[in-house]
Amino acid sequence: MPAAPTYPLSEVAEVRVGYSFRSRLRDDADGAVSVVQMKDTDILDGEVDGGNLLRTEASIKPHHFVQQGDLIFRSRGVSTTAVLVGDVPEQTIVAAPLYVIRSTELEPRYLRWVINHPRAQGELARHAEGTSVRMIGKSALEALEVPVPSRAVQDHVAAIADLAASEQKLMSEIALLRRQYVDSLVMNSIDS
Repeated sequence: MPAAPTYPLSEVAEVRVGYSFRSRLRDDADGAVSVVQMKDTDILDGEVDGGNLLRTEASIKPHHFVQQGDLIFRSRGVSTTAVLVGDVPEQTIVAAPLYVIRSTELEPRYLRWVINHPRAQGELARHAEGTSVRMIGKSALEALEVPVPSRAVQDHVAAIADLAASEQKLMSEIALLRRQYVDSLVMNSIDS
């Protein structure tokens, strides 16, 4: 089977920097705009949960709003990975320094898998800037080579990646429950 052709990310997706606020964000429960921040991008779930986003009142142009299927890329810190925009409120934006990746050509869960794959992460790490805080520039992300197999293969890879992520999450939950059980047993033996 021949290898899938590869393209720079910029040729198969739009990459844009998150919205830059001029002042510190303040939570306003009645605000019309929801904001995804770095803390909202949980890699274990691989998806942004729209239920706990900060809300603010701001005048935002429609092209800044994210939509289901977009990816959010963490450009700074130890983990420079992508998460999927899931069920978020209609007027949701992403705050800088996060990037928004939107592709009409690739299955979003497949693209998330590609970006989070160790090979892509190694490539991005080679282009990281900064000494104390690692940062991936927009041009480095756009230059990332992305294999583009058929849509059927993309769907298959995405399904397998989702199952692996579900397994990892379940294993973490099992480890936590096991730890709680052992702690309870030990505490009961001390108290008896």
